[in-house]
Amino acid sequence: MTLVAFRNALGSCLGDKAFFLKVIGVLLLIACVETAVFWRFAAPAPQGQGEIAALSPEEAQEYVRNTTNLLIIDVRSHKEFADGHLVHAVNIPLYAFQRQVKNIPSNVPILLHCQYGYRALQAYKLLRRLRPDIHEVRYAAGQLACSFLR
Repeated sequence: MTLVAFRNALGSCLGDKAFFLKVIGVLLLIACVETAVFWRFAAPAPQGQGEIAALSPEEAQEYVRNTTNLLIIDVRSHKEFADGHLVHAVNIPLYAFQRQVKNIPSNVPILLHCQYGYRALQAYKLLRRLRPDIHEVRYAAGQLACSFLR
């Protein structure tokens, strides 16, 4: 079927071009609204002045060594956690994170950690959205060295 034949068939189904343009306009409007809603509710809240939430593996290791009362949350699965994890880390898998976020204390610095950084980023976005009272939140954006795991 050629493009002209497809356009003619579509035009005969829709009636006229004005109706077709209205449908396209409504679809574009819906896409714009969905994008605005996504950025309003899915994007993380801004971090404090001058702070960067994402830490490289080297920065994350330094952050763990130098931060007192740090709560390390490992968002990998229970099996991955059992295979090796950071010392003193707490396991809250990403699939259960939304239900468990209310149990996270707000008065301690938090480091979110996973195998490669993607799940930690998702947990960071959830935590910033669901618990805006927690201000010191960082996540490891990359794989930490095996020697750093226990």
